[in-house]
Amino acid sequence: MHPFIELLRERRTACLWAGLAFSGFGSELNRMAVLWLAIEVAGSSASLLPLAQHAVVLVVSLGAGLFAHHLSPRATMIGTDLVSALVAVLPVVLAGIYGLTLWSLVASAMALAALSALFQPALLSSIPHVAGPKERIQSVNALLDATTRLSRLTGPF
Repeated sequence: MHPFIELLRERRTACLWAGLAFSGFGSELNRMAVLWLAIEVAGSSASLLPLAQHAVVLVVSLGAGLFAHHLSPRATMIGTDLVSALVAVLPVVLAGIYGLTLWSLVASAMALAALSALFQPALLSSIPHVAGPKERIQSVNALLDATTRLSRLTGPF
């Protein structure tokens, strides 16, 4: 039996894994959809979108660990996912009011990138609590990392 299956039999690990899989797939799907819309709206200027996303991740990541250290990992992960869901609707609302613009897509993408940069340290700090015995930390970390990478693959697909 694969070690991941054994890990997923535990409720805490299975809940975290399911939430991460659902969230990761949705995030990647949104990222691809927004990029396609940006290309349709702005052509080659759409390259500003990934540039802005990566710049925000870099800046926010510098302080995200400190922020995550002072809050509950569970609350931070749930909170960032809920706010991300609201931010993902932002371009739709703005498109209905003002029409679809590159800047509304960039603003939404930047906010989602910042929330993702806050989510990641909270996720990593939750692993020891979820894993249980020290010997399982590496296995749970591998499971969650594989899930994140699978989301990056299946979202665009």
